[in-house]
Amino acid sequence: MPYLLGFMCALVAIASALFVPACNDTQIFEYADEGELCLNSKPDGTLHAAVRFPTCLSSTCDRVLSTSCTIVTSGNEISISSSGAFESPQYGSCSADCAPLIAECTSQEQLTPGDYTLVHGESRGELTIPASGTALFSTQGLFSCEPL
Repeated sequence: MPYLLGFMCALVAIASALFVPACNDTQIFEYADEGELCLNSKPDGTLHAAVRFPTCLSSTCDRVLSTSCTIVTSGNEISISSSGAFESPQYGSCSADCAPLIAECTSQEQLTPGDYTLVHGESRGELTIPASGTALFSTQGLFSCEPL
């Protein structure tokens, strides 16, 4: 009888290992040159950009891995490059809160007041400098773009 009990315990342990998914498995989500932009001219003439990627983060589950943003100007064209990544567990319960994934950057040089073409990934738009809380490429109007 003790052998039978030991055998049954071993079977339960093997079945649990085979059929219960690992709770620490995570999935990585990455974004590049997409999302909503909030643009503000700073008092020193530089341009500040905040890029909100098209995702929501749970405060109890998701972990930001990286965000980056750069602004490059050439003549009357401003190019913004951005990226962001986070990891999220594949299994388990997460809170329903919705925090944004945002990358921020400031141009290295001062921008002369005037009209510019702004490029961010596949999106192009017109921008007048100085900018104060200018939102571009917003698809759902969820991004609050406040002046600095």
